[in-house]
Amino acid sequence: MTLAFCIASCACQSDTHDLPCGSAVNELAKCNGDTSIAVNTVDFLDALWILSERSKHHFNPKYRLKVCEQVIKAVASLTSAAEIPLNQLFNFISTIPRECTDSTGPLRGTVQKWLLQKKECSERNTLLDELIDFPTTFMKHTGIEGSYLYDDEDVGAWEAEARRWARTLLLVTSEEHHFKQIFTFLEKCGNKLSEHSSTRKCADVKFFIIIICLIEELEVRQKKLVHQNNAIAGGGSDTTNGLEHRALTQMFEKSLLSVLENMVAFSKQSCSVFWLKNTDNMDLPCSIKGRLGGPSQRRLATSITSSVLQCIWSMRCVSSVVSWCNHYTSDVSFHSAFSFLWEFCWEVIQHCTYATEWLCVDSLLSISSCCDENESQMKTSGSFYSDSTLQSIFIDIIESLENAGENSVVSILRCVRSVLGLIHLNRSRQNLSSLGISYEMMMQLVKSSWLLHLSCNKRRVAPIAALLSAILHPSIFPNLEMHQTNEKGPGPLKWFVETLLNEGSKSPRTIRLAALHLSGLWLMYPQTLRFYMEELKLLALYGSVAFDEDFEAELSENHEARFEVSMLAQSPDCEFTEVFINTELYARVSVAALFHQLWKQIKEKSKLETEEALQCGKLFLLKLLDSAVNDNDLSKELYKKYSSVHRRKVRVWQMICVLSHYVEEDIVEEVTSTVHTCLYRNNLPAVRQYLETFAILIYLKFPTLAEAQLVPIFHDHGMRQQALSSYVFIAANVILHSGELVVQRNHLNQLLPPIISFLTSHHHSLRSFTQLLVHTVFSKLWHILQLESSENPSIERRCFQDLKKYLAENTDCARLRVSIEGFLDVFDPDISGTPPGIFTARIESSGFECVPVSVLERVNNFLNDVREELRHSMIKDSATIKNEGLAVSKHEEGTEEKIVASQDFQKKIIPHRDSEQAASSNGAVMGNNDISRLLFEMEEDDDTFNLAVESRKEAAETVRQSRQDLIVVASLVERIPNLAGLTRTCEIFRAGGLAVGDMGVVQDKQFRLISVTAEKWVPMVEVPAESVRAFLQRKRAEGYTVVGLEQTANSVALDEFVFPAKTVVVLGREKEGIPVDIIQEAVDVCVEIPQLGVVRSLNVHVSAAIAIWDYTRQQRSRS
Repeated sequence: MTLAFCIASCACQSDTHDLPCGSAVNELAKCNGDTSIAVNTVDFLDALWILSERSKHHFNPKYRLKVCEQVIKAVASLTSAAEIPLNQLFNFISTIPRECTDSTGPLRGTVQKWLLQKKECSERNTLLDELIDFPTTFMKHTGIEGSYLYDDEDVGAWEAEARRWARTLLLVTSEEHHFKQIFTFLEKCGNKLSEHSSTRKCADVKFFIIIICLIEELEVRQKKLVHQNNAIAGGGSDTTNGLEHRALTQMFEKSLLSVLENMVAFSKQSCSVFWLKNTDNMDLPCSIKGRLGGPSQRRLATSITSSVLQCIWSMRCVSSVVSWCNHYTSDVSFHSAFSFLWEFCWEVIQHCTYATEWLCVDSLLSISSCCDENESQMKTSGSFYSDSTLQSIFIDIIESLENAGENSVVSILRCVRSVLGLIHLNRSRQNLSSLGISYEMMMQLVKSSWLLHLSCNKRRVAPIAALLSAILHPSIFPNLEMHQTNEKGPGPLKWFVETLLNEGSKSPRTIRLAALHLSGLWLMYPQTLRFYMEELKLLALYGSVAFDEDFEAELSENHEARFEVSMLAQSPDCEFTEVFINTELYARVSVAALFHQLWKQIKEKSKLETEEALQCGKLFLLKLLDSAVNDNDLSKELYKKYSSVHRRKVRVWQMICVLSHYVEEDIVEEVTSTVHTCLYRNNLPAVRQYLETFAILIYLKFPTLAEAQLVPIFHDHGMRQQALSSYVFIAANVILHSGELVVQRNHLNQLLPPIISFLTSHHHSLRSFTQLLVHTVFSKLWHILQLESSENPSIERRCFQDLKKYLAENTDCARLRVSIEGFLDVFDPDISGTPPGIFTARIESSGFECVPVSVLERVNNFLNDVREELRHSMIKDSATIKNEGLAVSKHEEGTEEKIVASQDFQKKIIPHRDSEQAASSNGAVMGNNDISRLLFEMEEDDDTFNLAVESRKEAAETVRQSRQDLIVVASLVERIPNLAGLTRTCEIFRAGGLAVGDMGVVQDKQFRLISVTAEKWVPMVEVPAESVRAFLQRKRAEGYTVVGLEQTANSVALDEFVFPAKTVVVLGREKEGIPVDIIQEAVDVCVEIPQLGVVRSLNVHVSAAIAIWDYTRQQRSRS
């Protein structure tokens, strides 16, 4: 954010009005305003693009808004939108969060003003002209001469460009005739669909892409306007950019209806590619996922790929047009389009090649979701299916679940979800049993679904999410009968959740998705929480060192996975929990966010509405406190730091702090009694600080309890010193943070006097800790202390004044305060009991369970450092005294004794026998045998240590000299597990070097866990991705042969390639490979690993490991 503000400030000081029109270079003022720097507009926009893109990673929306606001302010001050190349402008607009530029977005006006600026040398808005002409230029074929084929990568790039254009168009365009120009052009293109020409293949697909992107953009705008009008509840206008949304949709609808028949006819003809029996290379294993076409035997031929994609996009366009137009018109018949779609669906069902019956049933059941989210229309769509039909489908699903193949898992679970949703729609006010869905049928459904889940070989995101959204359906979840335990056992949903979480202990992604869905459902239906106390405890204490490496990748690359995750219940606090989605913290963060959001609802709503949630929160709090006292692990007093017991203790008390809001009069005595029991026990500072935080929050909420319970504890002179330190900290913070002045003054009078006595404690830590806290109280609340003031102050006042002065001015006390670094000022009782305060407020302090270093631990560290300094000072003084004594002895004794003494000093390693003799001989001089013996032992240890260091240096030099002349360039590799594995592999085979894009990766926790210190033994260098080509060319000049690990037209098989001694191996990006420019300009030869399977490619780390071993094998055979 600071960088964004600085750039905006410098840009606003720059004077760009005197620059010639079309200049590519502007003058950017330095922050002091004295001089200017020439800045290329394109490069400047790229930098702002990166800044805006990185701000999206921050979970706080206000933070993102401020960054984007400064970015737009900077670019608007320095350049006109009309001067920026269109593609780059599209990319920049796409980085601005949509919520900032939508109809109610806070930055919409600012962005529009910048986009609508005209060039000074032109009266027209050239940007608007380019946007209107975009469909014309976009649909022109720009491929290789004579080639009109394309694959899904080409289509994906076209789609992304068209989406960005559609968003920018609706931001800029405000005149009706501008839209008429675009719609007229699209009508002409639609009427030409019947023309048979190979040159139109690309144009046809691009036409469908533009239509779909415009429809999707208008749908987004419509949803925003509906939400805005509902919020206003007064019939707000549908006007945006000066054009009524209704008029725009009618205009577009008219154009689409005029070409709909042509699109249907074109789609009928395109779909014939699916039914051709003589087409080669059409059969692929069902396990194939990803790209359709490309230069590989494991993909479709390019010509067939183009035909398949043409069919897919034409079908998508027809269905989108029909669905969209159906919202806005009721007097037009779509009979031909519906007939075509049904015929296609029936043809798929009947086709013998594909087992797609459940996929088709899912599509038919999901028709209702195409209707508006309007209650009357939803009820109309629900009438598509009779009760008997839904019941029959439900029974068929139950009977088919156990025997369904792995390829049908997602589709059949979607059918379950759709049927339950339609049943709820038809009988929203009746029990499910009234439709024939009994308790027993639900139990059979749950157990059959679980068997289907277990039959899957891998735990993919989509099937797990589909299972959760189907079984834990929002229409069934509020039915308490499904959760209750009776004589038959736990209810269906209770049994499912228990079984799922037990199995999830072996699958991190199962736990994460379950936590996401369950926390959302529990927030909607808090009355069900009382049935799941054990499951909540399991989630609250869950932690796993295993990383789910493919979770984020699968979500970003797999549309099916993204869709299924979107069907899960929303997290109680999406902005906050999203940060932890790929960490082992996610489960307990979700539970913490759940109870925090429930407490917000309790404060905002009436007691009658939230009584159930309040009681569940109390019940869960008491259960965790009982576990903290009586559980075999959680009640241990002796345990290792960072052990599993240590982690579980931290987790349980973190959750208890979040639940502190639920403490009320009826349970406060029980709660404080448990807390005192835990405070008295031995616990590490990381655990004890959460006990202290919880106690502070309770005493601030119930101030009368503080004096009643803390004062007797301070008067108990048999109390453990560790417990007393905690109570002093609790009392000091209760005094400091009391809200009312009367209460604060009373706390000062009652709690401060017994604390003062601990300033004389023989226990060093307690004494220093009390000094620190008393000084803080004096510094902030001295004006509140009721001490009589007169010309002859009382002895009590003089004592307090001198004590305050001593604590403020004493050097050692000042050093202690500096070592704490203002940590006491950071404590905020309003935040410390919230999920952000526990999991992120001080997350940078420690990588261990988000635990910061406690105040007491900082004090102990300071005292240990002081003791170490004192120890070294004593040893140094003893050595000085010893040398002086030896000098006197040399002067008085004869030459023979001098020689013996000198020999003693020249000897490098003194045997134990000789050291005792030397110690005894010098004892009379020094007068302290213990110090003398300590010094000789230290000298012996120092010599041994020096020998070990020298040996270590020699070993390291040997390793360095024996390294191979192999350099691995992994600058294009982005995923941390792959980089960590590569580092480990390079160290094992003694590679000469490893190049990475960012050396900061070695500090990552996940990297260290996988690399196991390999980064300390491999020479690593930072080579950013944009510098790879120059780095490779430099290595070629040094005599290295650059080998690219990539499949190309001229690549050599690895088993046929002979590696030169000096080799640089270049690795490509995950899924994308090595860029073409690097292959053509900086790579000497490309090598590929022969593959016999059907999966697309090897993991980049695995490929690199195979190549590195083959290089090593060849070098060993030559030596």
